[in-house]
Amino acid sequence: VVNQIPMISVGNQTICTGASVTLVATAVPQGAFYWGSGAAFGPSSLTFIPQQDTSIQVYNILNGCSSDTVIATVNLLPLPISNFDANYLEGCVPLSVTLSAQYTNYDNYNWFVDNQPISTGPQTTIDFTQQGSFAVGLTTSQNGCTSTTVFPGFITTQDQPIAAFESSLLYFTEETQLVQFNNTSINASSYFWDFGAGENTVIEDPSHQFTEVNNGREITLIATSTLGCV
Repeated sequence: VVNQIPMISVGNQTICTGASVTLVATAVPQGAFYWGSGAAFGPSSLTFIPQQDTSIQVYNILNGCSSDTVIATVNLLPLPISNFDANYLEGCVPLSVTLSAQYTNYDNYNWFVDNQPISTGPQTTIDFTQQGSFAVGLTTSQNGCTSTTVFPGFITTQDQPIAAFESSLLYFTEETQLVQFNNTSINASSYFWDFGAGENTVIEDPSHQFTEVNNGREITLIATSTLGCV
């Protein structure tokens, strides 16, 4: 009896770094497959995640007859880099922010805010019209390989403060009079009161003793947010 020697073949593959690969060997006639330098017995396919460009050998044995040893090469494509920056990280609404990818020569760019797609291209400008803290992400692709970077809370915006107040009186009835002010401002954290005649304070709810008020006084309140919105 003359036993036929198996004829074996296995294809090379090119994958993205970090991906798994499945090598499939074919033998005619088919016997047992042995993979790698350690000749580990296994099925006709071998799945693994290579950490670098890799070569794997395989051969087939049937009825004591061995095929040639063939080598499959797995080449890794580098992942694109999806880092980015912005010209503003915080501010008052409406806030216009320009986002720029660190590398600008990739095949595709997809931007998203709070997981919602918003734009494409290596650079984009987004208008934030609501107060909040927003996650911004970028997915880049090159040669079929993708990379995604997400920065939680990357952009912080605040509404413009609304300065408002009430006073214990609207008209002076005496030349010297004490007035209590109730600050009703919204979206503010610090305050500057100008009582006229060079008199001022930064107290939130001040009282002030007015003198020489025959012509009245113009009271100005400037309300400022934690981000400096006025």
